[in-house]
Amino acid sequence: MHKAASEGKLEVLQYLLDNAKLDLEATDDSGRTALHWAVCYDRLDCYKLLVQRGAKVDVKDNVRLAPARPARAQGAELPASQHARSRCSSPG
Repeated sequence: MHKAASEGKLEVLQYLLDNAKLDLEATDDSGRTALHWAVCYDRLDCYKLLVQRGAKVDVKDNVRLAPARPARAQGAELPASQHARSRCSSPG
């Protein structure tokens, strides 16, 4: 789920959410949820799907960062996308 969200694979993510019993708040070793990864890589469609399915936007990772609502959802590019990506490693 984390990898699909970070890579913007909306159909894969939807399939997983529809057919597997996944915990939307499941975290990886860095404490990040799939929603963190969707934000990190500016995957608006995945972000929206995860939020629609009930993902919490206030879950903090190991360095106490919560996934922020992408600015692009309001018609703008994420100003910090490149900076955010520099903090992100692959979700494995």
